[in-house]
Formats: sequence, structure tokens, C-alpha cells
Amino acid sequence: MATSVAIRSKTDVIQEYFRRQYVTEEGDLEANLRALVSDDLVYHVGDERLSVEGLLKLTEGIRRSPKADRVVEMTDFEERDDQVSFHLRIAFRDADTGVLKVNENDHLWRFDAAGKVVDIRPKDAEAITSVVKGLGIEIEK
Repeated sequence: MATSVAIRSKTDVIQEYFRRQYVTEEGDLEANLRALVSDDLVYHVGDERLSVEGLLKLTEGIRRSPKADRVVEMTDFEERDDQVSFHLRIAFRDADTGVLKVNENDHLWRFDAAGKVVDIRPKDAEAITSVVKGLGIEIEK
């Protein structure tokens, strides 16, 4: 008897990550993130970079927000070879300040041969910088 193995698309991997992290709040934040990204991930913020640790702090800030005030929407997926482009909108209320933060951006994510994300390039670096710095997260030069 032959067994079939379901092969998930890169788009499915991204959607599943955001669903687990912010919609259903399944699993450990760091474990979810480490399962998605490589240790040498480069998250571009203009000429600067957000480290994996910085990205983890961002995910923590989003998950700490009241679930009723959190919106995660992804549209316009286009998958080509090792890259996926998509539009991402995340809105959440900062748990510490009560301020509503909205980040709406086009993204380009590149995967390595092992299926991990190695490169993230949001189109609007200012939008990322505003949210990240608003949460007290440092961006590397």
C-alpha cells in the first residue's frame, strides 16, 4: 500500500504560521517562529535589519494584545520558486499603552532549500520601523 505525503506550499506555510501565532494562539511563540525562519534570517528594514530576537519580541507584542482588537489579513499571494510575495495587514492594540498599531505592507519572503525563511523584505520600511520602535525593539545597523 502506497502512502501519500502532502506537500505544503510556501504560501500554506506562511498562512499557517500567522494563524497559529495570532489567530488561534497555538503553540509557543518562539517554537513557532524558529520552525518558520532560519537562524541566519535577514529581515530587511530599509538599510537596517531586525534580528530573529527582535522579530520574536515583535511577535510577543502582537500576541500580548487583546485578541478582540487583533486583525491579521493576508492577500495577493504569489509564489515563484523560492519566493513568496503577499500583502500583510496586522492591527493590534499595544497591551502596555492601549494604542492601536496598524502595519499594512507588501512583503517578499525567500525560503532556503530546507523550507525555512531566510530573507524578508517588506516594501515600506517606515511602516515596520514605526511599529517595531513603538514596541521598544531595536533595529540593527
